Amino acid sequence: MENVLMLMIGVSILLAFIVIIAFIWGFKNKQFTENNGFLELNDSEEALNDAIILEQRKMELKNMKKALFLDRDGVINKDFSYVYELEKLVFMPNIFEIVKFFQDKDYLIFIITNQSGVGRGYFTKEQMDIFNEAILNEFKNHKINISKIYSCLHIPSDNCECRKPKAGLILQAAKEFNLDLFNSIFIGDKVSDMQAAINANINNRYLFNEDLKEFEYCKKVNNLLDIKKDYE
Repeated sequence: MENVLMLMIGVSILLAFIVIIAFIWGFKNKQFTENNGFLELNDSEEALNDAIILEQRKMELKNMKKALFLDRDGVINKDFSYVYELEKLVFMPNIFEIVKFFQDKDYLIFIITNQSGVGRGYFTKEQMDIFNEAILNEFKNHKINISKIYSCLHIPSDNCECRKPKAGLILQAAKEFNLDLFNSIFIGDKVSDMQAAINANINNRYLFNEDLKEFEYCKKVNNLLDIKKDYE
């Protein structure tokens, strides 16, 4: 009987020793993976650094602002082709209501417009600025703040980086205002607007033009207020 008791005590001590060794070894090697069993300690440190970087990125994204990007002629005002005369400033139906809707949801508002009429000599930059100022003032009258208008004055053969369908102006806005482009919105009336949004990695793209066929990489709307349904 005494021998059996001694044997049981010995086995218990052995098992306790094995548990302690396993605990120490597991603590040093931290994590378990499918492929390699327990990770080495330095691998765990790398994983911790990756987690810290990920959290920092999340904080950066949290501080970023979403934006509503608008083409000008054809979305904000009627497009009479190379518009610059104030008597031809006619606002599109529901434009103020839809922009106010997104401003109330904390979107920053930007206008991204190709104005090659300046580069072609059809009107001057000063005339364009006066026209733009009239647009800004009317938005202010509706308690809407346009953060900035970005205009490309080049002609297509200039092969610049700012003319849509290139994304130069959008990327400039993103840099200046710390924008979350993926979760932002672009409303345009031409395929080149949608292509610029794609090139800028803007996920929410709306084509506002009854005359254009459905474009594969965006949602077509015939009424600006239809866009609200996706965000209510």
